[in-house]
Amino acid sequence: MALDLGTSSLHCAITDVKGRVLASSASRVQVRTPRDGPRLARELDAQKIMADVTHLVTRCLKDANISARDIRAVGVTGQRQGIALLDGDDKELMLSPNIDLRASFEGLAMQEEWGIEVYKTTGHFPLLLLAPAKIHWARKNKPDIIHRLRHLLTLPGWLVYRLTGEATCEASLAASTGLLNIYNRQRPASLLSNIGVPMEKLPPLAESGAVAGILKESAAKSLGLLPGIPVTLAGADTQCGLLGMGLMDYGQTGVVAGWSCAVQSITKQPRHDTQMNFWTGCYPIDGMWTLEANLGDAGNAHRWLKEMLMGKEMPWEYADSLAEATEPGSEGVTCFLGPSLSSAPRAKLQRGGITFNTPLSYEETNPGQILHAFYENLAYSLKENVPAMEKVNGYSSETLHIGGGMAQSAVLAKTIADVIGRPVRRATGPDVSSIGASMAAASAAGIYSNLSEACREMASDLEVFEPEMVRTLEYQELFQQWKLLYQRIQDS
Repeated sequence: MALDLGTSSLHCAITDVKGRVLASSASRVQVRTPRDGPRLARELDAQKIMADVTHLVTRCLKDANISARDIRAVGVTGQRQGIALLDGDDKELMLSPNIDLRASFEGLAMQEEWGIEVYKTTGHFPLLLLAPAKIHWARKNKPDIIHRLRHLLTLPGWLVYRLTGEATCEASLAASTGLLNIYNRQRPASLLSNIGVPMEKLPPLAESGAVAGILKESAAKSLGLLPGIPVTLAGADTQCGLLGMGLMDYGQTGVVAGWSCAVQSITKQPRHDTQMNFWTGCYPIDGMWTLEANLGDAGNAHRWLKEMLMGKEMPWEYADSLAEATEPGSEGVTCFLGPSLSSAPRAKLQRGGITFNTPLSYEETNPGQILHAFYENLAYSLKENVPAMEKVNGYSSETLHIGGGMAQSAVLAKTIADVIGRPVRRATGPDVSSIGASMAAASAAGIYSNLSEACREMASDLEVFEPEMVRTLEYQELFQQWKLLYQRIQDS
């Protein structure tokens, strides 16, 4: 069983030992603005999340038509940058998701003194997204939180704690919160002490696929599972997504396109980007790292666009059928929503929108053209960022892999292949992060000897989309036009 606490959705999936998904269910993660917090503050409701976990587990067991005794282990994955602060009575003092920007001011202030050192050590930037800035905010604005603090956990680590009573962390998650030296995969004690992170509140590190704890009786009773089964903290959802697609060779590049769009290449050592355009992270398989271009909003922007065009009930299949009928260039429609020229470490608020030909009396723009232009926007962002990232990495992947919720769109996969001029291997199901977490669970259960073996045996099936060279050549000019218009909009 896999549990995935994502940015927009909470997922539960049950797979067999070959990675085939037997049942999958999801609920929307509800984010609230605390009454006594700043305008950009966001928090999660612990009771609501655990209630949703119970509901999803029950539903998946029923849909898979299996009993609790059939579940051998649980793997937990989820969003990065988010943290959970717990007191000595195991009460949640703060559940801060990755979109919680309450520490923007504190992060910017800390960045002046510590930004470069934090980036060189942890591989992540800017500080306003990371745990040290949130701790600084709490110390400044809610000192009682720091006084009562017992555990500083990642959000997936918090879910493991709720299931087992054991506090733990994993390298890919620790790095993404700015709390790990990516070179030795240990806590940077001196740096964290200097920037005010209480080292004694951080949990021990454990590898993905190692047993973090066993399912405690109270959690088992609530979920309808058997107590005593192993639980593992599989790692960050994006890295688990790459595992789910079977990526474990140096130089392979994968796109996990969910709420946001993360593009990661696997490296054999940490790659430091002197321009600070990309993140360096840890891969769940020991001895491997990742270099990442994070393109920001993808599925979130697509959801907004679909609802604006056709209402909340517009299904993927219908959206794809509309977009599929449109040729390269989307009949003159250009989209600037979500992914752009900049990777997340350097991204900022920017102007966006949709342009099309007028007057409408002569040429009316339709939803299919707009949806296709959105897919082209994402593909153009990949065309800009992937080669730049691979140049820093020193490897160039002949094939691009894509998975996640946005990969449900075959039109998107084909558009990306045509724009970047490379074959695209698309996961046939949207549950790649859950499959990656199931791999870790299979390793923890002893079904496979290690995570690498589980990855070889359980990887998702992939569908190949070859580029059409005529379209690729056509997109060369369209891409340059898109870049030029993008710059003009930002300068306006």
